[in-house]
Amino acid sequence: VTLANVTATTNISGVATFASLTMTAVTGNYTLRFSAPGLGSIDAPAATALAAGPATQLAVITQPSVSGAVATALATQPVLQLRDVAGNPAPQANVVVTATVVSGAVTISNATATTNTSGLATFSGLALSATTGNYTLRFGATGVSSVNATAATALTVGPAAALSVTVQPATTASVAVALTTQPSVQLRDAGGNAVSQAGVLVTATASGATVSRSTAPSNASGVAPFSGLALSGPANVSYLLT
Repeated sequence: VTLANVTATTNISGVATFASLTMTAVTGNYTLRFSAPGLGSIDAPAATALAAGPATQLAVITQPSVSGAVATALATQPVLQLRDVAGNPAPQANVVVTATVVSGAVTISNATATTNTSGLATFSGLALSATTGNYTLRFGATGVSSVNATAATALTVGPAAALSVTVQPATTASVAVALTTQPSVQLRDAGGNAVSQAGVLVTATASGATVSRSTAPSNASGVAPFSGLALSGPANVSYLLT
């Protein structure tokens, strides 16, 4: 047990009144003992039942998954517990716990969880979107100290969610003639990582023009190279392929 404000001085009547005497320890029953030089000691007639104090910190009860895919809910969702200064669970509801990362540019989905009456905050659907790599989650809440996951989460490529043009199409062309530089498109996940997925059909369109040979399937690397793509429409007009 750690005691604070443990001394008191007697007044002219010989009475010593303690002020703000506090106890810090794991919850339980503790009997106080009082002493003074040359006078021996005396114990309180009854033990003091020590309950949990106000929340000052967070503890990770269930660690998050050590691996996961971009934009995909972690298989093991983290669970956090509010604790008092002595490490006892603090039963405090409606405290919002927020997940961030120690370092790195990461977008976190479902990044908050609210404590229940036991002071537990259970995350649901938490997912990371970023370039592949290792990211350590950090959890914090207003008025309490934050805590980090004990191990980083290794983030791998997630499902395809976007496209990027890796080879830009020719900037000039003749009507109904295949572009001299054919576009090539890469599948990417929500973190911008290249996705290796074959058989995804990519379609090119252009407002105001008819596009021939307008589709290209992705190969095993997730790249869709167009072949023979051409535009038909009024001449001397600029068209933007999408």
